[in-house]
Amino acid sequence: MTGSPNSAAIEVTGLARTYGSGDAAVRALRGVDFSVSSGEFVALTGPSGSGKTTLLNCLLGLDRGDSGSIEVLGTAIDQLSYEQAVEWRRQNIAIVFQATGLIPHLSGHENVDVVLRIKEQLSRSERRDRVDATLDALGIGDLANHLPEEMSGGQRQRFAIARALVARPAVLIADEPTGELDSDTAQAVLAVLRTEASNAGTTMVIATHDSLVADSASRLVAMSDGQITEVGNE
Repeated sequence: MTGSPNSAAIEVTGLARTYGSGDAAVRALRGVDFSVSSGEFVALTGPSGSGKTTLLNCLLGLDRGDSGSIEVLGTAIDQLSYEQAVEWRRQNIAIVFQATGLIPHLSGHENVDVVLRIKEQLSRSERRDRVDATLDALGIGDLANHLPEEMSGGQRQRFAIARALVARPAVLIADEPTGELDSDTAQAVLAVLRTEASNAGTTMVIATHDSLVADSASRLVAMSDGQITEVGNE
């Protein structure tokens, strides 16, 4: 389902989304056309309220447009039922939100491993090796046995990123994943993300205000007032 190299992993056409009605209506998306090639690392930028998060939620099937169409990995996301969308995300998509969503009573290692356990594709030893390698790449291997409450905000964010990467997803969608990180740590994490996009063929769309993310991406897409206003290449 990942498509061939340079094929479109994400294709959005004429996507519109309005919240509310009448004088209180907010036009969050206004006919967005957006395409991402397989294996591409795209930074989605723009001020707060520009429509970035709404677009990400639509790409994930967490929200639906009022008009237009969305295809991700060849699947018409806006045509899926709730149950179908849940299963589709589980199989194909990794998500990193600002709220890390780590399970409080599980260690860092267990929080990352749970993704692989759900997929039931690897043995216990294979899962352990995969998790350990991912944590080491992100510089948090020494925190594997810590609970989330014993970590800083930046450390929890790196575990959330590890959880997203460990299953080697076809597509990774992230909303401000470096928001809790200092610049040195952010650069190290971005290097891992970029390597994943390049070597594993993971398609990444990251909404961000962080210039480091924009500089690391293969392409920059700017939004304003619910529309794509600028597309730049590296």
